[in-house]
Amino acid sequence: DAPSSHPRHRRRVTLTARELERAGVACEVVRVEGAGVLDTALRASYLGDWASYYLALANGADPLDVAPIDRVKAAMWDAPD
Repeated sequence: DAPSSHPRHRRRVTLTARELERAGVACEVVRVEGAGVLDTALRASYLGDWASYYLALANGADPLDVAPIDRVKAAMWDAPD
């Protein structure tokens, strides 16, 4: 988590880690750096999408199941800015 990260980004990381722990999955936060904010966001998204896709396949899970993501989104809506 970069010190300059927006508080909502840090909250999203925390909520996502909580969902993973809830599912019994160990996780590690990876800091992604880029040439700017957009570059960093795109790199992180790309890395996360492929990692989650292949990990789901490797573990016999449906990579299209989005229930945990929906819970993170709902919790983000409930959180104050």
